Amino acid sequence: MSDPQLLLIETSSDICEVAISKGTQIIQSISNPSPKSHAQMILSMINQLLNNHSSIDAIAISIGPGSYTGLRIGVATAKGIALAKNIPIISVNTLESMTNQAIVDFPDYEYYLPMIDARRLEVYTTLYNKNLQQLEPIQNILLNEPNFTDQLLANNTFCFGSGAQKLELLEKPINFNIETNNFLYARSLLKPSLIKYLANDFLDLDTFEPFYLKEFYMNKKS
Repeated sequence: MSDPQLLLIETSSDICEVAISKGTQIIQSISNPSPKSHAQMILSMINQLLNNHSSIDAIAISIGPGSYTGLRIGVATAKGIALAKNIPIISVNTLESMTNQAIVDFPDYEYYLPMIDARRLEVYTTLYNKNLQQLEPIQNILLNEPNFTDQLLANNTFCFGSGAQKLELLEKPINFNIETNNFLYARSLLKPSLIKYLANDFLDLDTFEPFYLKEFYMNKKS
């Protein structure tokens, strides 16, 4: 099918957003910006979409890295709907998704450095060029330690995401163009998920899990 109808689910950050797409167009989206309300809101948001667009061919989910709780909720919801409707699931790496959106919104850079807050001075990150080609492995790094970003201070690099503001806490000079918007929207999933759909690149419903990147630990004070 050249114009599949997809359900897009983004729950990897504080913002919970879902959308329905047809081909390359977003038909409808619903967003809930309230932190820690994904579990209470996501099913009602999806039901609103499906009441208007009941026929979907696949589900696209932001797979991580990101919020442990948000990722678990998104994946569990996607699995339940996929099993009920007997449709496949497509995964999109969260850093790729947000970079895809950043390239659309800020197209005049050579390199794109997405950063997701991973507590303290740690971030999840990688490096893309303007063609969305990944140039470095996905990793969690401490910004106050030497890392691959040091090599790009003089280059035309756009640094963005929830972790980008941490660069301003460092003593070393930063020549990046910094934007703290996280660029995590359901619509950001569309381009990469459509490519995977047309290539029949689907997940195994029985075995796939969120991409946490590092082990979860619980703050006993919370």
